[in-house]
Amino acid sequence: MKLQTTLFVLALSAASCGTVSADVSDGSDLKATEGPCLDCNEGATGSDVMPAPAPSGETARSSSPAPAADPQFAGLELFESSAIVVTGSSQVGAGRYVGNLVLDTKRATITGAGAGQTVIDGNLIVGGQCKVSGLTVTGDVIFTGNNARVDVTFLGQVLDYGLHNRH
Repeated sequence: MKLQTTLFVLALSAASCGTVSADVSDGSDLKATEGPCLDCNEGATGSDVMPAPAPSGETARSSSPAPAADPQFAGLELFESSAIVVTGSSQVGAGRYVGNLVLDTKRATITGAGAGQTVIDGNLIVGGQCKVSGLTVTGDVIFTGNNARVDVTFLGQVLDYGLHNRH
């Protein structure tokens, strides 16, 4: 059986927003171009250009040690998300945990101090048969496994790459 298909190629130029093509090997003599920014309809130069947004499901890298907190979470004590031990059943104290929380151990259970008290300032990535409750997640909730249960408040979106997950 033969199928007729058509291939469309779309080439986008971001030079008007002050970015440089990724195929350029040496950036020592490069200058950002000036011109109208297509996203904001204003003039933009190299110093005005924001970094590219992170792909869906990932957080962008930040040059500052801790990203700016939502004003309602600014008063919480600051921790790295790597401080959360993910083995078996874990209780997480109140505070703002910066970075992604990854539950890749099967049947892990994480219980926070409550919505708005335990804040994951990043994404929650949940593996198979894990349970999470009592947290606020400022990023996305991403299911990578099956049969997980998540009862959290989240500000991003839910990305479900598994089966029979509940949120």
